[in-house]
Amino acid sequence: MAYTQEVASPPETQSKADIGRWYLNQYLDASTKAIARKMATDKPMLFTVEQARSCLRRLRGNMGKDNRVGMENQGRTEHFRPNQQPGDYFGKIPEAKAEYAEEWGKVKVDIKKALVLADVHVPFHDRNALMLALQYGLDQGCTDIILDGDFADFFSVSYFRRDVRVVDFVEEIDMVHATLEAIRGLYPDGKVIFKEGNHEERMDSYLMTRAPELLGIRDFTLRSFLKLDEMGIEYVGDKRPMKVGDHLYIIHGHEFASSMYNPVNAARSYFLRAKTICLGAHLHATSEHTETGLDGKMISTWSIGCLCKRNPRYRPLNSWNHGFGIVDMTSGSFRVDNLRIVNGKVY
Repeated sequence: MAYTQEVASPPETQSKADIGRWYLNQYLDASTKAIARKMATDKPMLFTVEQARSCLRRLRGNMGKDNRVGMENQGRTEHFRPNQQPGDYFGKIPEAKAEYAEEWGKVKVDIKKALVLADVHVPFHDRNALMLALQYGLDQGCTDIILDGDFADFFSVSYFRRDVRVVDFVEEIDMVHATLEAIRGLYPDGKVIFKEGNHEERMDSYLMTRAPELLGIRDFTLRSFLKLDEMGIEYVGDKRPMKVGDHLYIIHGHEFASSMYNPVNAARSYFLRAKTICLGAHLHATSEHTETGLDGKMISTWSIGCLCKRNPRYRPLNSWNHGFGIVDMTSGSFRVDNLRIVNGKVY
């Protein structure tokens, strides 16, 4: 509550109205209820909270039309306040800061038949697996490509321990850009959508900790480094989920943060968190989960495999598998094919 000049205590009087006026003078901008609680605490023999509140409402002219007219006739309007207006109590709450350039939310994706690739981790991609997935998409008549996160590894700007002899930043960017050019060349007329994953987020994290002065400069963004706009590649960032048609969501998987690590079944983990039909990646494992509710509605979730080398130095022993997906919207509804690559063949 806001104080005026401090006075030791209310005047010694039996008039509850005078006591109420004293408290109103002391706490000019406070709400009626807050002042009433103070009065009841200070003067428990005279007021309950509700009795103090009624006294203050009369003094403020908030007890109805007759009350206001009566107070006006007495010339006691110094504490009047408009009805339904709690002083400037709410007006003092500051406007919120915006974390995003535009309102956060899902991104509507318009595709026909899309090849979905994730966790390629260039420059640590498995070249044969990647080429096999790309060729399979062409053979199946895919018109579009969704790169569903972690297409680039950004090893050289990782905050984890890294061997600087393996690859430097310039070489890594060049390899990612060259791979994107090859993909755009294979699908020159279709949509190519690049969704930011947790590895791509390493770029902004690096700038935030090492060179915050460069944040917000257009030339120091992922889109600029990879020349996505020049290649006509759509970019989806800020952990925004993509929505295909009326029902299917596509996420990378890092959107759920640490709660997603090491599940027994990756797709079931997406089911428990997304609570809707979705396809994700991130965990480098091919899986599917389906449940039907009491209302008869079926919810299916999928996780797709990776296209990177499966024995990285930081985790040479793992349960990863190579894989990718196809989302077909040509019939009006969606169809998901969740595919594995085993011994150089697609299943």
